[in-house]
Amino acid sequence: MANRVTTRGYFKKRLVQSGYKVLDIFDKYNELDTRAWTIMIDPGVDSIMCTCQVNIDGEGKSFIELYDNGRFIPSKIKICTESIEVIMDLLNTFDLVQKRDTYTNQQSSCQ
Repeated sequence: MANRVTTRGYFKKRLVQSGYKVLDIFDKYNELDTRAWTIMIDPGVDSIMCTCQVNIDGEGKSFIELYDNGRFIPSKIKICTESIEVIMDLLNTFDLVQKRDTYTNQQSSCQ
């Protein structure tokens, strides 16, 4: 259960390992609310709101929702996947990678 995209710690860890900054927004939703947690990806740069919704249909269906008010992502995107790589590919599709100086100015240790 720990290595699932619906687990906030795992999701954040994988984003951080890929060079993103991640900010916790909220995780104390009402027990009747399908939202489990909300984070912000690259706060102050791309500022993508990412919300995990679980047990949508009462049968365990979950999805990740990405939203940035139309800056880079055309509308709210709901992604139903068990793979963090699918999320990363989508961020890459919308050119939401390697914008921060720390991404592009990293020196290789192999020179």
